[in-house]
Amino acid sequence: MPRLSVPAWLRPWAAWPLVLLAASLLAAPLEAGGAPPWFYRVFRGVRLPNVSTEDFPKILSEKFIPAAPETHAKNGLVAYVPALPPRPAPAGTPDEIAIVCYESEAVYNVARNTPEGKAYGDLHWQFFDKDKTKSQAAKPFGRSLLEDAPVDVIGCGIDWQAGHTAVFIGQRQAAIPADQFLTELTAHVVKARDAFHPQGLDGYIVVATPDREIAFMHWRAREDLDKALAGPEGKAIAADAARLMSTVMWTDAPAFAGKIAYGQAVNVHFQRRPPPGR
Repeated sequence: MPRLSVPAWLRPWAAWPLVLLAASLLAAPLEAGGAPPWFYRVFRGVRLPNVSTEDFPKILSEKFIPAAPETHAKNGLVAYVPALPPRPAPAGTPDEIAIVCYESEAVYNVARNTPEGKAYGDLHWQFFDKDKTKSQAAKPFGRSLLEDAPVDVIGCGIDWQAGHTAVFIGQRQAAIPADQFLTELTAHVVKARDAFHPQGLDGYIVVATPDREIAFMHWRAREDLDKALAGPEGKAIAADAARLMSTVMWTDAPAFAGKIAYGQAVNVHFQRRPPPGR
């Protein structure tokens, strides 16, 4: 695969040694289904007012998206799926969303404190509003969805760079009271997991507010997704989703080819470091 070039602003640290050896011992092999869950961060970025809507996709395409794997694949990054919601979008919709996946939380904590990790993190605040932007770890899914608390609904060490990934944003329907939305959405997520997991849904990361749901879904193959949605259970779940939400974004995430536009999601493919012991 083509190698991404290191951005000039990060080159002073491009040769930073791998200081993650101890933390990497906690990492799981890249094997779907049987491996422990990866560590996910769910990013919801709010653009600074002085960054124009016209320049924003170019900044992401040329700087942020390539730099993440170029600097962190060696440090335990295993998957990266960013998306730009369409314009216009309902008020409160983030300007960019993404899942960033590491071998483990320990590996992530070391990676973010390397020189290039700190530089890449700090650079965000030249373009994103630090007070409004949110990035949190996805916790194991329990009995309910909490506001702005990402969850890993299924939990396993799947390969997001293979198979098929789709991204969804839904806006609460006016007929659903805001104080009931998270409760009803929890029931919907459980229905979707129970129906679709046996049919090929093996990754499901969700974060929600009283007004919207953001979901990243990984399927073994696009054919599994199409077949699941075409069946009776799939149609019932789609109808339930439409009752709860209007669709803001529902799109595939193809391999990143150097450019992202509004209304698109991309799956960044890169060479991961070998799992420990291999």
